[in-house]
Amino acid sequence: MGGALMVVSVGLYVFGVAPKTFAVAFLAGSVLFAVMQIMQRYDGTSVTIRRLRTILTIADIAFIVSGLLMVENSWHFIYQPLVYGDGDVPNIEMHIKYLRYINNNWVVALLIATLLELYAINRISSEVRKLERKAEGGNGNAEKNIKE
Repeated sequence: MGGALMVVSVGLYVFGVAPKTFAVAFLAGSVLFAVMQIMQRYDGTSVTIRRLRTILTIADIAFIVSGLLMVENSWHFIYQPLVYGDGDVPNIEMHIKYLRYINNNWVVALLIATLLELYAINRISSEVRKLERKAEGGNGNAEKNIKE
């Protein structure tokens, strides 16, 4: 559900359909997706799969950061106090820093998260297949897979 909400929200956000609403929906979807993945456990002994699970956690954090940057890009919670401060005159240096580090950088965080997610998921499935083949050829006791 979280993944579907993320995909639909980012698509509608990019096409400009209620960007403020769908930025929040993307953040909610990314939190749901991250919680779902973090709740899944691996009880096996494979160091490779444990390492890949750590990469999935990093990807989950990047998805949430992407959602937070998307919300900031729409709602400007940081922009107003950062650039205008207490007065009516904008601080140009802070405006340039905001544009460099925050504005539209949700795309970069989303790209990093997606690449990490795709890599880890594909590697986990190949490692599980490798362990199953090894168990079938060996003593017949298959290692426990990732379970919810």
